[in-house]
Amino acid sequence: MRNSAPRMLARTTTATAYVADLLQNCINNKAHIAGKILHAHILRIGAFADTFLANRLVELYSKCGQLVSARLVFDRMPQRNIYSCNAMLSCYCKENQLEDAHELFVRMLERNSVSWNTMISALVRNGYERRSLELYQMMRLGGFEPTRFTLASVLSACGGLGERMCGKECHGVAIKLGLDTNVYVGNASLGMYAKCGMVGDA
Repeated sequence: MRNSAPRMLARTTTATAYVADLLQNCINNKAHIAGKILHAHILRIGAFADTFLANRLVELYSKCGQLVSARLVFDRMPQRNIYSCNAMLSCYCKENQLEDAHELFVRMLERNSVSWNTMISALVRNGYERRSLELYQMMRLGGFEPTRFTLASVLSACGGLGERMCGKECHGVAIKLGLDTNVYVGNASLGMYAKCGMVGDA
């Protein structure tokens, strides 16, 4: 009897890992129907309280463009973490639901570079360049280091707004971080200088 608890825990962990692998396969292949069947199985075996599996379900529905289903899973999760919020944030941004995305972003107790990048790039894609630059400044003030995705989006916003100084400063940050040779950052820098009429710099 004394050894039964560890064996049960091991079986549970193995089963969870197996279901997580199946869910990842559904995510990779955008297999919506198979994912829904797995979702039903997770509910049936009482594994929905597993935050990792619930996060995978949000990611699955997001990948399949099923915003309502993703939101239902997110709202019913017993416990959320930063990955849960990032998955839902990404879903909102993919569906261009920027008000919902912003509301969630503001309510997030914890953010990482993925959270910031998701919001900044979504704002640029939807023509809110000024707001994206404001968010970039907040990100920097918060002590977050920009990635190649951040810089490419911000440089694009600077070009769209004709913000020369901000663009040059952003290019300087890219050089300092060793990201100026990245193809996305390089192309965005070139585009920014061209749009700002700085042909020599381009």
